[in-house]
Amino acid sequence: MRQIPQISISKRTKVSFHRPLRDLLLPHDESRENRILRLCFYGLTVALLVLMCLMSRQAGMSGDDTLSYEHAEAVYNYYVYGDREAADGTGEDDPSLMRFHGQSFDNLTYVVNRWLGVDNPYEARHLMNSVVGWLVILVTGLFLVRLCGWRAGILGMILLFLSPRFLGHSLNNPKDIPFALGYVLAIFQIFLFCRELPVIKWRRLVYMALAIALANSVRIGGLVLIPYMFMFVGLWFLFTAPIKRIASWNYWKQALKLIGVLAGVSFVGYMLGLLWWPYALQAPFTNPFKALDLMSDFSIAMRQIFDGKSLLSDSMPVYYHLKYILISTPLAVLAGVLLFLVFSPQAYRRLGPLAMIIMIFSFAFPIIYIMWIKANVYGGWRHVLFTYPFLVMMATVGFESVVVRFRQRWVKIATWSVLGLLLLLPLRHVLRNHPYEYVYFNELIGGTSKAYGRYEMDYYHNSTREASEWVIRNAERNGLETGDKIKVAAFHLASVQYYFRNHLDDFEVVFARWYERDNVDWDYAIFTVTGITPERLLGPHFPPKNTVHTIDVDGKPIAVILRREDKSNLEGFHNFEVGELDTARLYYHKALNNDPYNEVALANMANTFIMQTQADSALLYLDRYMEIEPNRQTQKYIAANIYYIIEDYPRAIAMLDEMIAYNLRFKEAYDLKARIFLVMGDYDMAEDTYERMMDLDILNQTGFDNLIRLYMRNGLTEKSAQNKMFRRLSDTYRKLGDRGKAKLYEGYITQ
Repeated sequence: MRQIPQISISKRTKVSFHRPLRDLLLPHDESRENRILRLCFYGLTVALLVLMCLMSRQAGMSGDDTLSYEHAEAVYNYYVYGDREAADGTGEDDPSLMRFHGQSFDNLTYVVNRWLGVDNPYEARHLMNSVVGWLVILVTGLFLVRLCGWRAGILGMILLFLSPRFLGHSLNNPKDIPFALGYVLAIFQIFLFCRELPVIKWRRLVYMALAIALANSVRIGGLVLIPYMFMFVGLWFLFTAPIKRIASWNYWKQALKLIGVLAGVSFVGYMLGLLWWPYALQAPFTNPFKALDLMSDFSIAMRQIFDGKSLLSDSMPVYYHLKYILISTPLAVLAGVLLFLVFSPQAYRRLGPLAMIIMIFSFAFPIIYIMWIKANVYGGWRHVLFTYPFLVMMATVGFESVVVRFRQRWVKIATWSVLGLLLLLPLRHVLRNHPYEYVYFNELIGGTSKAYGRYEMDYYHNSTREASEWVIRNAERNGLETGDKIKVAAFHLASVQYYFRNHLDDFEVVFARWYERDNVDWDYAIFTVTGITPERLLGPHFPPKNTVHTIDVDGKPIAVILRREDKSNLEGFHNFEVGELDTARLYYHKALNNDPYNEVALANMANTFIMQTQADSALLYLDRYMEIEPNRQTQKYIAANIYYIIEDYPRAIAMLDEMIAYNLRFKEAYDLKARIFLVMGDYDMAEDTYERMMDLDILNQTGFDNLIRLYMRNGLTEKSAQNKMFRRLSDTYRKLGDRGKAKLYEGYITQ
């Protein structure tokens, strides 16, 4: 194998920096331009590193910070003390399911913090997170340098840095950003491997294995890089080895050699990726795939705002990620992608087919696959953030194609001028809203202020840091305290507890949900807007009357700080719990006199009347509640049940239809609707409702049994009724793309 000459550090420095500086004083030529651009590239690289490290100091904790960091401690204890919690977990029903994650970045940060004795572990993690985000930008830039030159590398890095969603996650996302580094780095190394073929360099094989290991050690979905590698190298082989040589021994010798080399890289990359993952090490060839199955079919549904509706994450439309990318990617990047599509023939001739396929496939395939399997999606598009550098690469190639295609000076000036103006838009967002860069929507939807209430804002709870610091500075006693300490309530408890950790002599942090907030004893409360319905956010009475401070992005509150003005609601709830309903109502009346739009008091008042079977009075307060929260599913479902109990079936069905129109997969609404039809004796409509539930894969065992009885009522034998059920189930799962279940139910059909 050919030996590659080693270049000393002093020589690299001379080539990268000394010569470009010297060339500034020389007459202009192409070599001089390239050297100057190279100097600008490395200068920008250093500047971005310093800037991102400084920006990370203001970043708040993310939703994944505490879970992953606490599990990293368990991993450390596994290797140092033999503690098996990291490998065995607390059972399959453990809601965190952390043992099924590799999380090498979290493990590394824990070890560094522990060995250095860091007092502020999450701030240190955010610093390291920003370095990983910077590495993604650097690798993307180097990839573009290999494709189009130094100018493209500079432009690509600027576009990626000024993508607020990516930049914001780079500051504190310990999962998606490290995985993005592994993904981009692996594909970059695979691309370089293909370019170097037929020469095979051991150094490149090592880099490929390490990059695949990095991706797998963060998310087991990194396994996809192994078939990527075989596919891209296979395409190179097809493009370079004429098919007419297929019968020759040399053709197959070269092919088998490549297969053997790639198999070795795959095995090494796979095994290295498991070294910091205790659960995987217990059964290296089975447990990782169990984790992959579990993560691919994530069972926990989270309520998210999308297209102006509060939906469960397992009920999102298939275009969820595509729309999010369209409305939260800077216009500069979208314009570049459009140019890439328009000038794709020129780009194809310049870059070649393999580079084009790698860019497009690496971006598009994961998103298309997620759409195809109808995955449980939430949190914007952070779970496909790893694909974004390739979208930026396509955008960069698009702008480069225009500049190369048209030689006229005015075209170049116009192109760079338009690009510069478009980049001012995300730059303005970054400067105005740091450290909430990731709460960004572009001008296609009217910016973040117009997207407010229609899409999720601070779903990662970053603003709890600023909110906590405000309370620490400004909290005052008002005589309502029930103890020596000021009680601060929060939904994202872990982050608020962390920020109050040095102030526990004066404060106590407690847990509260937004829609039950007044049923908990607190003096101040911190809530991000995640989990609040869009109607409430956009209504005239938000933020609530007792709001004392808000954390805003583009003038819209992403977090609110409440101060308790009276504890009537709390006292009423205490009386409700011990069955003193009349006394409870007196307190709830007082709370509503203080704030007529307090939805917690309205719901509590309705509950007291429900307990005493006073349907009319309960409905009166539920109607007032729904004036504020017209699509709050919990209260609407309660109201529909009341109408069912008092036998006002048309009103109950009308309300259930409204709920189903809002949330197509609200199975409780379907179930109650079917039961109402059964009571009314409308068996055809009951059958239709149960079959609709079957088509949506939300039919429970009671529904199955009722549907069998309805089929038998129409004259079928029990066996025929069951066969009809199994045929429909088979058709349902075939339409849903689950061929395994489709064949399973086909097997149940008896002759």
